[in-house]
Amino acid sequence: MIEQGRIVVNKQILPCYYCLEIFVPQIAASAHAGQFIMVTPDMGLEIFLKRPMSLNRIDREFGVISIIYKIHGKGTKAISELGEGSEIEILGPLGHGWRIVNNCRRALLIGGGSGVASLLPLAADLAAINTKIDMLIGAASVDELFCLEEFSALADVSVSTDDGSFGVHGLISRIFPDQPKYDAVYACGPRGMLKAVQQWTDKLNLPCQLSLEEKMGCGLGTCMGCVCSVKDENGDINYRRVCHDGPVFNSKEVQL
Repeated sequence: MIEQGRIVVNKQILPCYYCLEIFVPQIAASAHAGQFIMVTPDMGLEIFLKRPMSLNRIDREFGVISIIYKIHGKGTKAISELGEGSEIEILGPLGHGWRIVNNCRRALLIGGGSGVASLLPLAADLAAINTKIDMLIGAASVDELFCLEEFSALADVSVSTDDGSFGVHGLISRIFPDQPKYDAVYACGPRGMLKAVQQWTDKLNLPCQLSLEEKMGCGLGTCMGCVCSVKDENGDINYRRVCHDGPVFNSKEVQL
């Protein structure tokens, strides 16, 4: 659905990241963890394509959704300059989100970079059914770590940074558990990280879901600009639209 939203908060939270809270009661009421929205400022032909952004918080009671975003170009720069009370058109909720495994007693969440944002609603849903949660977070540096306090209230959190400024020094694969016993693994982040998670979970035969980050033109599956390849049960390669068929896929199917 398309809903005219009202900006409640739009502030810089880290040198590289901003938090945007939008009052969109209809979207908030129907949104689920792992879905995304398409958002753009009203700037006519100068910036007319919407930007896909994952949901970081879903507050159904107050009709508010939150996203955490990074400035990449004119579109996100323009969004960062919108003030409290500004109106903004939102398309969503879109895509297929995280699927909670039946009788999930223990889960591992793995997030890298801005991909960490979409895992917070999932952690809240898992905690609500008393799932034991371990959380691995990877970032370039301490200046790009967000939601640590929120995740720590729900999960046992371990962190790695590329430059060693916080947690373990190195890639997030350095803190993958040696003897994992999980009912489900969920991961979102850069493609290289997802590939490492896929190889690790395949080797240990752990059920895993991956949320892909792709550039999108429409968010509805019409423009075919976010196609990924997947392998079916017969081993044949087919193509799926990340916005329409994802962004969450079974790690044993998606080809990275």
